[in-house]
Amino acid sequence: MLEILPHRLARSAAARFRHYAGQADRRVIELELDRHGLTAACHIPTWTTRTQLEALFRLAAELPEQARIVELGSYLGASTCFLAAGVATKGGRVIAIDLWNNETIPGGPRDTFGEFQRNIAGVAHLLKIVRKHTRELSADDVEPPVQMAFIDADHSYEATKADAAFLEPHIAPNGIMAFHDTTAFAGVGRALGELLANGNWCLGGHIENLTWIRRANWSAWPPSGDHEPKSNGTA
Repeated sequence: MLEILPHRLARSAAARFRHYAGQADRRVIELELDRHGLTAACHIPTWTTRTQLEALFRLAAELPEQARIVELGSYLGASTCFLAAGVATKGGRVIAIDLWNNETIPGGPRDTFGEFQRNIAGVAHLLKIVRKHTRELSADDVEPPVQMAFIDADHSYEATKADAAFLEPHIAPNGIMAFHDTTAFAGVGRALGELLANGNWCLGGHIENLTWIRRANWSAWPPSGDHEPKSNGTA
């Protein structure tokens, strides 16, 4: 029993550390939202959870200077606010693309553009707004190279595949494509799986219902002498 106690104490301490670190990280994000007048961003109606929104913020904040983010499907602006606040410190911006007519969302067709504009007012200067169907987009609309794309539009397989195929050649060499609802809609999951299977992308991360992929930079196999295993100091 005495031998087990130190392990339990270590696990408990690690759990507490993760909890407080998570709280501190959330507070940093809240302060950055507040700085841009986006105090209400956490309360904008959305199907993207707070955890996923915070993940989008962190991905945006890690992008290089002057980064460009393309968002397909902005709805009422919750994810737009988090992405814009994340990329703001690097002098980047977000290209928000939607029809804002509630076409593929429960509740029936309605114009949501006015509500979107009110919600993103604090970061409007960081946005380029494109009111088009994604199948009508051109390279001029997304201004490549794109450092990050967030795909959250029509969730059918055909539409998701077409959206990703349009964006793929415009993504920067170290760029990211993030997909929402990858575990909730079969079409999104299938389109994502095909991208991973083509060998040009690798899994970047996954949180809840959000998955992101990165351009692959595969090592040669079998490895050359440059890839000898390094000692970690243990026998």
